[in-house]
Amino acid sequence: MVIPVLPGYLGCAAGAVAFGSVAGFWCNYIGISAGSIIAFFLARKYGMDIVLTMFSEKQYKRWCRKIEKSRNYERFLLIAAVLPLFPDDFLCYFSGLVKMNSKKFIWIIILGKPWCILAYSIVFGLIKWTGKQKQAGPSLRCVGRADTELKTVSARTAHRTIC
Repeated sequence: MVIPVLPGYLGCAAGAVAFGSVAGFWCNYIGISAGSIIAFFLARKYGMDIVLTMFSEKQYKRWCRKIEKSRNYERFLLIAAVLPLFPDDFLCYFSGLVKMNSKKFIWIIILGKPWCILAYSIVFGLIKWTGKQKQAGPSLRCVGRADTELKTVSARTAHRTIC
């Protein structure tokens, strides 16, 4: 994400509900990955100023302490990309500030991001699918045998009714 306005899972939910699990996944994966890479290069170009404009100094210092405790930042970033509810946006900008190889960052995003996005897409796609099933309802509309009026019959008795 370039501008961290909404949490990533909301975008994933919107994509999966609007386009379904598969198309929603691809839209979200491409958009989130591109946004993450753009955030990295924006921080690389504009430095600390852009990070402190978008995030509080308190948040910056808190994550600096956590990251300093990490023995391997690249591994930490990969785990953060795979797992939900990490501050991915912040970590993408932060990664642009540290001496991290841009190719390594891009590979971490490409390999780490799809798993969480896929999980969100499946879950929210199922919500869309079950919502459609409830809208359709369990009843069928059939034409009566002797006259032309419409009758509503339940799905259980539909097989016994000649439509």
